[in-house]
Amino acid sequence: MKLQNKKRLGIFAFYDKDGIVDDYIYFLLDDIKKNLSDLIIVSNSNIDDVGMKKLKRYTTEIYIRDNKGFDIIAWKKAITEYVFKDRLESYDEVVLFNNSFYGPFYPFKIIFDEMDMKKIDFWGITNHPESLYDNIENACKLDYIPTFIQSYFTVFRSSIVKDKRFIEFWNNLPDDLTYQQAVHLYEVCFAYIFSSWGYRWDTYIDNTKLCRNKEEAICYNTFIPYTMISERNLPILRKKIFCYDSTDYIKRCGYEEPKMCIDYIKNNFDYDVNMIFDNLIRTCNMADLKQSLHLNYVLPTNHSNLKKKPKKKVAAIFHLYYIDLMEDIYKYLSNMPSYVDIYITTTSENNKDKILNKFSNVKNKLQVRVVKNKGREIAALLIDCKDILKKYDYVGFCHDKKSHIGMPITTGKSFEYTLIENIFNNECYVENVIDTFENNPKLGVLGAPSPLHSMYSVSIGYEWTSCYEETEKLAKRLKLKCNLSKDKNPFILGTAFWCRTESLEPLFNYNWKRSDFPKEPLNADGTLNHAIERCFSYVSQSQGFYSGWVMTEDYSSLEIQNLYLLLSTFIRGNMEIYNSRLLGMIINKAKKSRFLRKSYHILLKLRKKFKK
Repeated sequence: MKLQNKKRLGIFAFYDKDGIVDDYIYFLLDDIKKNLSDLIIVSNSNIDDVGMKKLKRYTTEIYIRDNKGFDIIAWKKAITEYVFKDRLESYDEVVLFNNSFYGPFYPFKIIFDEMDMKKIDFWGITNHPESLYDNIENACKLDYIPTFIQSYFTVFRSSIVKDKRFIEFWNNLPDDLTYQQAVHLYEVCFAYIFSSWGYRWDTYIDNTKLCRNKEEAICYNTFIPYTMISERNLPILRKKIFCYDSTDYIKRCGYEEPKMCIDYIKNNFDYDVNMIFDNLIRTCNMADLKQSLHLNYVLPTNHSNLKKKPKKKVAAIFHLYYIDLMEDIYKYLSNMPSYVDIYITTTSENNKDKILNKFSNVKNKLQVRVVKNKGREIAALLIDCKDILKKYDYVGFCHDKKSHIGMPITTGKSFEYTLIENIFNNECYVENVIDTFENNPKLGVLGAPSPLHSMYSVSIGYEWTSCYEETEKLAKRLKLKCNLSKDKNPFILGTAFWCRTESLEPLFNYNWKRSDFPKEPLNADGTLNHAIERCFSYVSQSQGFYSGWVMTEDYSSLEIQNLYLLLSTFIRGNMEIYNSRLLGMIINKAKKSRFLRKSYHILLKLRKKFKK
């Protein structure tokens, strides 16, 4: 029978490395506070003045501590030190929750009301099915991981809170837990331990129904979040799915669901997904967001989706160094929407005259500027076109490209094709780029995909080359607030992009001088030019925008085919190792299966053959 007017204490464990309280936190607290009598906030980080002032609207009990033991020890401190025992026992329920999720997408009251009907002593929103033992010490002392309540949201009723063993359990947790210890000494074990005392528990959503055996058990909130939200009524979305180790994630699924979640939430709930974007852009690495949100925009070239001429001002800037490539460039730039102003930089008055003559019949406003070659296209953009960048809302930038000495001309030609084909394809395509920015207010930069051919293919996965330290210096120079990591590669290379100029203001507004740039001949790698080439998505992130790739429909077909070719070549080259590992997995299955046991010895002989 449902109990009315329950007296509940909420204990909220908060952490943010920058001490910022994003809007999704206030949405969460606004909703859950309706179900609580009192709220305590324990922060494992400092909180800035703006955040502290807003949090005091919810409670005056805010405790700041060092980030030792993560949220587990934050809850411990509240239970054992910040709340006197008599006060703790006066509540009908104690609710422990943290800021590791977005939501709720429908009111927590619905969940509390449903769980109130159950005769249990503690509960959570979701559970993790029973799984194989992973050789990490845990308090259960079992050879497997029992089904457990996922600790981001748990509720304990007075029946268990008043048990002295409950307080002892918390007191026995060491304060200096590592992350793994926090998971295995608390999260995976508290339900098992408390139930061994005779207490009953349940979860709002039972994930054990999705799992057939211990070998298949995974965190369903992480790997099928769209299914959990759309089909199983999960009211929250875990933050970590957007910055999960991508190599580990793709072993279990195809990465389709994180983006599907955002679209579903946007279309089906009264929840502003910009709150999610604001937090992700500020805290995640852009490479992770590009992977999890599929930030690849494939746009048509044969029709325009733009409904009307944009009110915002648009410019196309091109740096033309090799005048013999002018004919190639002309066919693109002469096919821009009429309201796009065109600026061309080049390195001699003679070149300027030739360009003006060639472009004399274009319908667009055109200006040609003669620039020095020191700093190449980067300096031409940031110094010689600085005044231009301040006038426009959207800017597209590209440059010509030739092969390095000693390489066939086809190498540079394909590189140039990759850049200009995906930046200035034609009138319809450019309008679709503008339309993409108009429809995605958090989008800051769209870059052409990286080339995959010739020498460039070997840099896949090594896009930093020798430029990380120089890019790090640049980020400090520009005072960027971004998630820069040597382990996460940049994805915008080649200095060919479209941007919302607001998103690149720290780079555009910096007082660049020609003396900042290296002299010719330019080193092949590791210079300021190469650092700037890699920094666009990080500048944009610092401004609160995300970035992605843009390409034509035709080019995307080529991209898929080339990627498949590279992958198949890699797998063929490593087939012996690959097949040996695959056979090892099959052999382990055969050893345990009565259906495959007859094949076990045959498979062993086959693996020996591969090893030879």
